[in-house]
Amino acid sequence: MIGDILEEKEIELLHETYVVYLKEVASKLGRNGSPPISVIRAFVRRGKKL
Repeated sequence: MIGDILEEKEIELLHETYVVYLKEVASKLGRNGSPPISVIRAFVRRGKKL
């Protein structure tokens, strides 16, 4: 489902904890006004898992 987190992993790098997660997001409208397609993007944030 668009907007859902697909995978989440906690990593430690240089004594800091980060969470890397993959999320399915909608892209811009397709060509000729076709419906948007979804893409999977990686996001990183500092801290622990939610």
